Amino acid sequence: NSNHFDSILCALRRESKIAACIACFHAHARTRSCPPPPPLNHAEVWFVKVVCTLCIRFASSLNIFHSDYFRKNLTPSIAFNVIRCINCNCSNRKLAFNFFQFTRINLKLIHSFATYNLLLRSLCQMGLQDSAKLVFEDMRIDGYSPDSSVFGFLISSFANAGRFDIAKGLLVQAHSNDNVEISSYVYNNLLSLLVKRNRVDEAVAFFRDHVLSWQHCRVDTCTFNIVIRGLCRVGEVDKAFEFFNDMGSFSCFPDVVTYNTLINGLCRVGEVDRGYELLREIQSGNGLSPDVVTYTSMISGYCKLGNMEVAVNIFDEMISSGTKPNSVTFNVLIDGFGKNGDMIS
Repeated sequence: NSNHFDSILCALRRESKIAACIACFHAHARTRSCPPPPPLNHAEVWFVKVVCTLCIRFASSLNIFHSDYFRKNLTPSIAFNVIRCINCNCSNRKLAFNFFQFTRINLKLIHSFATYNLLLRSLCQMGLQDSAKLVFEDMRIDGYSPDSSVFGFLISSFANAGRFDIAKGLLVQAHSNDNVEISSYVYNNLLSLLVKRNRVDEAVAFFRDHVLSWQHCRVDTCTFNIVIRGLCRVGEVDKAFEFFNDMGSFSCFPDVVTYNTLINGLCRVGEVDRGYELLREIQSGNGLSPDVVTYTSMISGYCKLGNMEVAVNIFDEMISSGTKPNSVTFNVLIDGFGKNGDMIS
């Protein structure tokens, strides 16, 4: 009740703590950037400051808020601003989460969608993905349907943190249960991270078994390039060509990156002549042109085979086409001539 709240304030005043806490709160606020809070009236602004101060002062135990006064006056809008201010002005990374949990469980406060969105993002940015997962589950329990923005952020956050099983589970949930359309950037990022972590089989299986079958999942050329790159990296070039041949079925068309990836993959496994055929395919008038990476990959392939004559011919062709060689191109040629004992060239 109000008497209970007044007694708390009086006790703090007697200790001269509340003034110091609020002063410290304002001083700290000036040292860190924070989005401007939504408009509140004067009484609400003061109430937010008091609640923030009490949170910081009694961070180890929030039972101070276990009263009818706070149950009556702590609205979703107030709670949103309190959580935002705590995030911006407190070094205790879990305080905002603890306040959210306490008010939700003990005060039966139904937080707003904006609060859930804010807390999910701030927790992930602080590396507290496990806490963010709990907030996400509470969000659904409280009747909120996460939108594509929330799902996309969470999936990318868990993927970037190496929590691939959770990231994949969220992506499956978004498409299968919630029918939410996720940006291609999100699953491209997930697949790319899996490939970078040498989990190519996992990336390929997820792409084949899930991504390609989802109605609202619009794969693009970049998606195929990631999978093709992963397969070429582990020497599975023939499997890479299977996806290359399927691109048209999904209204995707290979670009120069696709061809460069396949050419490099072929040259790495010694199938340089097949790579040369792809070079000629690029030059056949399909709107693409080989670049320095294309030519350098082919030159490198023939240098590794010791066929310096063809390597030099491709280099000359590169110059004639107006494509400028880079340091990698020259290093490849120098290394090739050196291994062949042709130090003069």
